[in-house]
Amino acid sequence: MRKKISFVFISTICLIISLVACDLSFFTSNQSTTSFEVSTSLPSERNSSSSRDINSDYASISSVYVKVFDANGIHLPANTVHEMSTMSYADGHWSGTVQLKSAVSGEILFTLWAIDADGHHLYSGSGTLTVGTNGNSITIPTKVGYSVGDKGPGGGYIIYSASDYTGGWKYLEASRSDFSYTWEGILIDNDLAVNTTTGDVYVTNGSGYDFDGDGTKELAQNDIAMHAYEWYWSIPDFETAPSGDLSGNLGTLRSIGDGKENNILLKLDAISGVTPQIKKMPGRKVVEASNRRRDGAKTLGGGILYDGITHDPMAINGYDDWFIPSKDELHAMYNQRVTLNLDGKYWSSTESADSDNPTNTIVGSSRTALALNAWMEEFSSGGSVQSQELRSTLAKIRPVRRF
Repeated sequence: MRKKISFVFISTICLIISLVACDLSFFTSNQSTTSFEVSTSLPSERNSSSSRDINSDYASISSVYVKVFDANGIHLPANTVHEMSTMSYADGHWSGTVQLKSAVSGEILFTLWAIDADGHHLYSGSGTLTVGTNGNSITIPTKVGYSVGDKGPGGGYIIYSASDYTGGWKYLEASRSDFSYTWEGILIDNDLAVNTTTGDVYVTNGSGYDFDGDGTKELAQNDIAMHAYEWYWSIPDFETAPSGDLSGNLGTLRSIGDGKENNILLKLDAISGVTPQIKKMPGRKVVEASNRRRDGAKTLGGGILYDGITHDPMAINGYDDWFIPSKDELHAMYNQRVTLNLDGKYWSSTESADSDNPTNTIVGSSRTALALNAWMEEFSSGGSVQSQELRSTLAKIRPVRRF
């Protein structure tokens, strides 16, 4: 009898130990944490013209930074003043600890880059880690500079790499997702309202809505009149239509490297935006405190004035230097369209003149101006087409930044 009892007791203990071990293993591989150890390795691919790597070239490097993103590409800020972590050099390689502001779990992405004293990016790298594995330690392979298609510091992807730094930048990075920004929650139109959850504008009138002003009510009650990610242009901000050669696109340019300057011009002149009065015009009404609007170039670049307050630029993944790409910058995304998940029509920041209608009084405005178009590109699985479209056309915006 005693042997039988002893055997049952010992078996029970073994079973409990086994169950506890399984539970510990389960929670270890799925735990949430804020702290990660990061180090660098030799290049995953050496630059063909140089044998340099991030560890041997430490004397040229001013700082090495690490940023972390979740599985959806959203920046996970570090618990530092810069919201990213700084690494240090010792024992032949760069290493450091990333301490996030909030605990995370699952698969996360680390991006790393090294800059010199001028802020130029010398080395880059990225790697994924499943939280709770490898003791929350990751070694990131690095290489010289960036190549098109690499993950960028802003969580997007590199779409252009110049031969050297000109004007303080060398790389163009496209955002991982389309730009969206909700209306300000005001009454837009007697027949329209804002969905406070999605930011979309929808039809409230059961009799329908005439979207394009042609006398036909194309939209029924509860139909979306405008998504949070859709935009169109306003009228140009001048009272007398310009004359002469208009091939210069009224000041906005089209080449790679022009998008940033385009947006500065658009922000100052307030000619790139969207009106709450969605229908029937290629531009917005005169802006009043009770008639707020979203404005693409202003929202990305800052300078939005509401109720006497100038608003800061919109930050995306820790950066507030995004802008609407020029015509050629937009087209540079073509070869990365699958990675960037580009689908449908996208606006550029490059205007174009409509020579068929040189003067036109804009409905709802006292201004007389050219009926201007702007350049857009439509991406599809079969390719892409660039075209000049009326400013009243709805399209998406994919922000870019340069560094």
